[in-house]
Amino acid sequence: MIPTSIDIALSTAFSYVFLSVLEWFLHRYFMHRRNRVTAWSGFIKSTHYKHAVLHHNLYYQQFDHEPDPQGRYISVDPDFIFTVVLAVPFVAALFQLDHILALVFSVVLALHHIIWFAAHRQMHIPSDAFFRKWYPYRWLARNHWMHHRYRQVNYNLVFPLADLLFGTYRAPNERDRELMSKNRV
Repeated sequence: MIPTSIDIALSTAFSYVFLSVLEWFLHRYFMHRRNRVTAWSGFIKSTHYKHAVLHHNLYYQQFDHEPDPQGRYISVDPDFIFTVVLAVPFVAALFQLDHILALVFSVVLALHHIIWFAAHRQMHIPSDAFFRKWYPYRWLARNHWMHHRYRQVNYNLVFPLADLLFGTYRAPNERDRELMSKNRV
């Protein structure tokens, strides 16, 4: 059966919403909070420590500059192994339900990680990236800057829908905009 445009559009919409909620949930409950799972699982405990303790507290006191070479890359890039471990069983289950949905979800997940990797690295380790002046990137960078300033908001980096749905989106106020301008964000 050849997929229709509606099949692809609905699969894309589902994938976007699902990944936004998943990113929000993992970031909020496992990367920022101590709980039974972060205490029980060595891998998640390590992820929590690298993100909440090192990335947010010890390193990156200045959003776009970390002088310590040891801390420069901690929790800046997405964890590929973690993604594969989570994604493979889910995609396999989706494949049993709908081949097109499984394929589209896999593509959207790959795009999410490519964007996440490039954007987050550019935010914290600025370079001459071709997209650095594009409005969508600038908006995501400001949104993420707000997350570093107020850690209990703006958990989504790439797909910010869940922050809006769950009331954790915070727009910058006048003082935040002044600080962003001063820091060239």
